[in-house]
Amino acid sequence: MRTSTRMTLAAGWATALGAVPLGAVYDTWHWVWFTWAAIGAVVAAHLLARSLRLPAWLVPLAGAAGLLEYLVVVFASNRAFVGLLPSPGALAALWDGIRSGFGDVHDLAAPVPATRGLVLLTAGSVGLVTIAVDVVAVALRRPAAAGLDRHQLRGGEADRDQPPHPRPGRGAAAGAAHRRALLEVTEPSGVPGHMAGRRAGGE
Repeated sequence: MRTSTRMTLAAGWATALGAVPLGAVYDTWHWVWFTWAAIGAVVAAHLLARSLRLPAWLVPLAGAAGLLEYLVVVFASNRAFVGLLPSPGALAALWDGIRSGFGDVHDLAAPVPATRGLVLLTAGSVGLVTIAVDVVAVALRRPAAAGLDRHQLRGGEADRDQPPHPRPGRGAAAGAAHRRALLEVTEPSGVPGHMAGRRAGGE
């Protein structure tokens, strides 16, 4: 597997895990499947763009196009061209859904039901975050700028071997998995940083 492919997948995986704590806002987990599918659409578009060896600046645009296509198919297919392609009517339907979601944010208190507008807002927002994380962690090779430095990432990796007492909640477990996924991006050679340092010291 090419390094860029592995890093693209790791960045998407880290974003998917980082979105899990949003479950505290909803009263069901219905939203998560739409959100993870949005991440998958962005990652697939990034992988396709890189497999075609498009210029680096086009990769985020491909991710945005993949996200838009996903949102149109899922939330506005009845107004889309042949049910698949974005059209003025489909874009208007998405805008109406976004406005409805913001209205729900204003009117409802957590935990909220997974309304169509809120799920659209969540999926679209996390999809945009996926594009940003890919740019920072993969294109720029700066995973620390995505929110965690190498020390924190290695600390998260070490914490994995500690006894599970007290047992962490879902948010803490997702955070630890998020750090491990970002560690994969940090060490593209496949050799953990602490092992690389040990080998260097041994030599």
